[in-house]
Amino acid sequence: MRPFRDLPIARKTLTLGLVPAIFSLIVVILASLLSTYMTARRNQHADVESQATVVADNAGAGLAFRDNRVVDEIVRALRVRPNIDMVCVYDNAGALFSRFERPNFFCPPTWPAATPVAVRQAMAGDRAVGTVYIRGNYLNLLNWMRQQSMVGFLALICGILVAVSLTHYVQRYLSTPIVELASTLDRVAVSGDYSTRAEQRTGDEVGRLVQSFNTMLGVIQKKDRERN
Repeated sequence: MRPFRDLPIARKTLTLGLVPAIFSLIVVILASLLSTYMTARRNQHADVESQATVVADNAGAGLAFRDNRVVDEIVRALRVRPNIDMVCVYDNAGALFSRFERPNFFCPPTWPAATPVAVRQAMAGDRAVGTVYIRGNYLNLLNWMRQQSMVGFLALICGILVAVSLTHYVQRYLSTPIVELASTLDRVAVSGDYSTRAEQRTGDEVGRLVQSFNTMLGVIQKKDRERN
């Protein structure tokens, strides 16, 4: 593998244009994904906790009067929320009073349960009449992260294409005149024709280099004529 210093100018320009751009894009995309994950995770927890509060507030009267039908309706209303795995309502004695469970999830038969996502006391006035236990999942978060990852990947591809286009555009004004200058020098060396001139395309340092080269050829051509 050739050292970087020995690579052609066009290759160096492409490398120097692409590597920082790709690295910067990756850092920005990763930071965006991390920020999105943290925010969505907090929102997920807040949503489950708010649902537990709603169920506890609405189930208090049903628990106080031992009305299973009312509490069951409240609990099963969360069936439409894909981020809820199960809802368990316990009476004041800790016995399971009502529940909603998705496949492979089971409410513990008595309270307390281990490691709940959200727990709220159901109240009837100032009296605690039961406990609501809701376990959620990160399904919405995972779907959102997949979408964000796809967007980030597309942004990376677009960024690379833009970087390549800009690098090729820069090459027209940097490496191309130098390559042409080297080609002109080779033709002069082979043919000995000092009347050959390189085309000056720009007014920057590369353009002045071409101008100095043409001036040097002019001086050599004049001295060569004087000798002859």
